[in-house]
Parts: sequence; structure tokens; C-alpha cells
Amino acid sequence: MFRHSEKLRRLADRDGVTVHSATPLGPPERWSVRLALPPAPPTAPWAFQAPGEEPPQVGDVLEQWLGIASGQHPPLAAPEAEQAALRAELVLLLGDRLPEYHRAAGLG
Repeated sequence: MFRHSEKLRRLADRDGVTVHSATPLGPPERWSVRLALPPAPPTAPWAFQAPGEEPPQVGDVLEQWLGIASGQHPPLAAPEAEQAALRAELVLLLGDRLPEYHRAAGLG
């Protein structure tokens, strides 16, 4: 399901991006996740969906969110307003690093 997760995890480790919180939403594969890149405040909570009951990993979350925000994640397609809001969160989180994360996710 997550083909680019490892590349994104390495970038996140390099830059200090972490899963700030992950709260199960019910069935086990749905989560409310916040990412953080200190010293900035964490992102707003956004949904994350993955198979299994394991807490989300930062590379998986980034891959899914980048795909949704760019409109390139058909199984979890979101309305344009939600895509734009998630894009804005990712810009706040990653700033000028965003293009590098897009490339690592296979989106650019």
C-alpha cells in the first residue's frame, strides 16, 4: 500500500518530522493523526487510513496525505476544499522542503 514510505521516513527523520499524536477512530484501520516539526506547533488532526491495528508511521502518513492533497490518491479521494486545506497544512509543516517530499512520494 505504501510504496514510498521508507524514502519519506528517511526525509522525516532527517528533518525532525514526527507523528505528534495518533488516536484510533474506530474500525482499527482509521486514525486521527497530527504531525509535528518542532519548534512549530503540530498540524491540525487529519484522518489516516491503513490496514491493521498498528499506530501510523510518519512515512506512511506523509505518503497518504501528500497523495490526497495532490488529488492523486483515488481510493481516498477528497473534495477540493479538503485537498486545499491539507495542502496548506503540509506547506506549514514542511515549508520549502515540500517539493522534495513530493518527489520522494513519486508525485513530482
